[in-house]
Amino acid sequence: MYLLSMCDKSYIVQILLIIKTFFKIACAVVPIIVIIATIINLFKAITSGKDDDLKDTFKITVRRIIGGLVVFFLPTILSAALNNFVSSESTTFLGCFESASAEKVAKLKAKEEAESEAARKQKEAEDLRLQQENERVEAQRRAQRKVIFEEARERFRRNQNSVSIANGEMFTPETKRIIEAHANDFNYRNFNQVMNQYGGMQGYAKHIGGVFGKYYGKQVPGVECASDFQEISEYVYGWMYLIGFDYYNGEKYCKWGGECGGSQAAPDAFYPSGVKETGKGLSSPKSDFDKLIAGTKKLNMTTNCNWSVDMVYYKAGLFGGPGQPSSSASFRSMGNKYKVISDPRDLQVGDIMHFFRASIDRNNPSTWNNWYHVAYIGEVNKTEGYVIGYDGGSYFTNNKNFKWKGDIASGKMHGTKNWAAVRIADIKQTC
Repeated sequence: MYLLSMCDKSYIVQILLIIKTFFKIACAVVPIIVIIATIINLFKAITSGKDDDLKDTFKITVRRIIGGLVVFFLPTILSAALNNFVSSESTTFLGCFESASAEKVAKLKAKEEAESEAARKQKEAEDLRLQQENERVEAQRRAQRKVIFEEARERFRRNQNSVSIANGEMFTPETKRIIEAHANDFNYRNFNQVMNQYGGMQGYAKHIGGVFGKYYGKQVPGVECASDFQEISEYVYGWMYLIGFDYYNGEKYCKWGGECGGSQAAPDAFYPSGVKETGKGLSSPKSDFDKLIAGTKKLNMTTNCNWSVDMVYYKAGLFGGPGQPSSSASFRSMGNKYKVISDPRDLQVGDIMHFFRASIDRNNPSTWNNWYHVAYIGEVNKTEGYVIGYDGGSYFTNNKNFKWKGDIASGKMHGTKNWAAVRIADIKQTC
């Protein structure tokens, strides 16, 4: 089959045409050369008068004639030999050889060019179809993303008793998809190498998109809407989840997806099992979360409860400005300066919640002693009677979950009633 298919290739036929032309020339020239050489040799032998010269001349002449016949019948000899391998085919190599012509070469080239042009047009059509399909899918994704956040805002407008953008999940679908796709992109060993491939964290954030691309490097003024505050919370906690932060408060150390005091970590942790980041102190600068995760000052991907609150509130433009707090750990001064929320029924998104080891009077900051923890209210569902606390302490790093549910009716939050809430900004629950 391969030998026979050669006759359909213009470059093969062209080669055969050259060989065919060579044989034609050889068949015309060789007999003339044989005749001339024979006459010359015979003349020399006759003039010499020796019988031995005549015998030698006769032998040479016979060999020359045989050689000429071989040249003349060489195509037939080659065809017979090749037909032993393709005996099942009706078309012989000799037929292919004999049919080689300039006209056939031209026809085959024209056919090949037509087939190549048809293949090119087919590829262009397929590329256009794929491009249109990708554009359709991307438009559909953009529409879905738009619907997700428009539905969230519509819920805020319809029902101020339920304030949530994640609909009961830890992250919105888009953020969840991004985290699942990129949670293993890097760790502390290859972080700088990976970031360099994207031109830095700015490029990487743009690459993964979603809320990460939307807020990275953006200076956010003081947020006014609960939905925007929740989105910024998702941005900060989403990065810590994607990177795989450990917990460190200066004394206690907990592994991402592991436990406190242990060395085992989840596979997507920034610091793998057996590795701790304590030599550089607490992560910094907490007041500029974007610089922190980019490793601008030092590569230290750890957090703790008050550091996490600070990171979110600085990013949301609610800390560090004129008349704003500078640290969520300053619970007593915060209680003296801002509105205290003592009734769990009055809790709303954005309220900072402090926890104490001893019983306290929620309305009296002077009794707020033995403080040990801080979180904030990220979601509220008064219809079903609960609030969702956003928590960046060891609860977050150990369980890979920054949300816990607090019961409004019982007043028990994060396992205790010894809490006090402070409202440092009157965030609109519906916008």
